[in-house]
Amino acid sequence: MKSITLMLACIALLSFACTKKSLEVPQEVTAAFLQKYPSAQSIEWEMENGDYEAEFKLGGQEMSANFTQTGRWLESETAINTSDLPEAVLASIATNFPDAKIDEAEKLDLPDSSVSYEVKLEGDQEMEAVFSASGELIKKTVEDEDHDGDNDDD
Repeated sequence: MKSITLMLACIALLSFACTKKSLEVPQEVTAAFLQKYPSAQSIEWEMENGDYEAEFKLGGQEMSANFTQTGRWLESETAINTSDLPEAVLASIATNFPDAKIDEAEKLDLPDSSVSYEVKLEGDQEMEAVFSASGELIKKTVEDEDHDGDNDDD
């Protein structure tokens, strides 16, 4: 009986030690998020380049929003279908990356009320590219073998 109790205690201890440590999000950040997205569901927080990123669902759409450590909103991303990209963006992709295939697309909403589009492209190299709504290539990031997107190639 003692060995079963000891074994169960060890399993419980190992399970507790292996669980992901929850991220403590400052009150200013959560307050700013809830003010902007009061109906958000399934919220998960993580750190991204020193800022807080909330991944969540809103109205059935998958979204994310980034905030500074003081709660200032930086951007929001909404997953969209490739077919929802503006014609100007599709034309720019065809011109700048003729051999690439669009893997994912997101609409970016920014604090200055502008809208941009981020696409993940697959081809000879995997990359992310950001376009203005008028199709101007703003930034491209070539992903390295680990796919962490640290290689800027402006």
